[in-house]
Amino acid sequence: MMRVVFPLLLGALVVGCTRGSGPATDADAADLLVRWQFAGTTQLAGDTHGATLRAVGAEPATRALVSHTLERLAAAPVTRPLAPLLNDLLQYESLVQARGQPERPEWTLALRLPPERAAVWLSTWTNTAAAWERARMPVVRAGDWIVAGVGEEPLAGFETVRQRLVKNGRPGAPHEPGAWLEVEADLARLAPALGLPTNLTWPRLHLALAGQGEQVRTVGRLSYDRPLELPLEPWRIPTNTIRDPLISFTALQGVRPWLAAHPLVRELELPAPNQIYGWARAVAPYLTQFAWEWPEAASRLPALPPKLAPALRARLPWLDFGELQLVPGLTRLVWTGFPILVPFINPAPDPGFVTAGIFPVTGPEAPPPPELFAQLRGRTNLVFYHWELTQPRLADWQELFMLHDMVAGYAPPPTNTPAVRWLQDTNVTRHLGNAVTEITRTGPRELALVRRSAIGLTAFEIHQVARWLDGRRFPLLSPPVRILGASKPAAAAGGTNAPLPRAQTGRQH
Repeated sequence: MMRVVFPLLLGALVVGCTRGSGPATDADAADLLVRWQFAGTTQLAGDTHGATLRAVGAEPATRALVSHTLERLAAAPVTRPLAPLLNDLLQYESLVQARGQPERPEWTLALRLPPERAAVWLSTWTNTAAAWERARMPVVRAGDWIVAGVGEEPLAGFETVRQRLVKNGRPGAPHEPGAWLEVEADLARLAPALGLPTNLTWPRLHLALAGQGEQVRTVGRLSYDRPLELPLEPWRIPTNTIRDPLISFTALQGVRPWLAAHPLVRELELPAPNQIYGWARAVAPYLTQFAWEWPEAASRLPALPPKLAPALRARLPWLDFGELQLVPGLTRLVWTGFPILVPFINPAPDPGFVTAGIFPVTGPEAPPPPELFAQLRGRTNLVFYHWELTQPRLADWQELFMLHDMVAGYAPPPTNTPAVRWLQDTNVTRHLGNAVTEITRTGPRELALVRRSAIGLTAFEIHQVARWLDGRRFPLLSPPVRILGASKPAAAAGGTNAPLPRAQTGRQH
């Protein structure tokens, strides 16, 4: 049932067992890096909620993916010592946490095990944990639970969990009663290890997942160390620009301060909008488009190419094709020369807006149902809204990721792995219906997330997990391999139709 989530959780454990690794925070321990509590697949098997997730988990493609993932974890150097114990972490109720310094955290694992599995942990943990070369590797029994630790003195996290079990019979009180899974993480401290941008302010994150009817309900809290610079304004939706049939719709606001400080926006002297809208249509592939406010765009667009061409040269030096062209009759700026895609920007049908995308195709012009835009109107604390039909959007993202790899000069990902076959198996994807995510501001330093979905993930997130599972360094993160090297220094900036630089082809070392 929760098998599709388990590899993602174990990845956090892997990151923490490796130098330069990971974080998250908690109310009772200022040095908490990451912690999760998982009910275990055995306990969840009888749950009457979350029928869609159970249906996905029962598919042969899901079982094959889980088996393959466990085999890779058992073979990977960093997780090989856990090979005989991995199924216990999947099957039984558990708490896993890391505290201390991100470079060498203290880890505590508590599992509620039947006697025969508890005996295995008691007899093998010391030898298992020795592979991580830490000073202490204790393991004790506390009622129905086994508590195992690895780290240096004084192992404060291990002792806290052990004492809670002795006193209360539980390793920790859940914040969300009835949750299948709770995760807490200090993303600010995790960012370097996870490859997240370090120029952003990352929050302390708490997520909880549970079944609600046939779907999965996710609730989250994002807590920041300082007040958020997040100007919220009445929603101004470009209703004449967004057209049906839609398979996704996204609205985001409060981004003006961040965009205004972005080097590219400043270099191009662009107005920084506060709201951005995105949508994908079912008319044809690649019809993911965006709209935002840009006053007097029709008169300002012709002045953009002379500034944009050198900016693209500086930021995308490996590209060996492309030409910026202004289409006067449409007041449309296009970047031509690519296979398949034609990036464009032009004034939108709604006055004061522009629209942009990678494929300027027109189609049916029916407006979306008014109920969609009603989800935004009048909501003064809504920061982010996203709706999608996950199955068709999953196919859309597959095409978009392929285009991204091609344009960025990355080696294509594997094409016949269990993860890829899972993504393409309609017996799996037919279960993936609507997903709705909302993020609201609940305080000066806090955002709240609520999501209803089939398996807890959106199409974009599912693809990201699949790529992680297929990574050559799995379970560590695997940066993409570039097969197009950086170009030689760009020539002086040209005019409106100046070609973009040609790159030298070769593998980057």
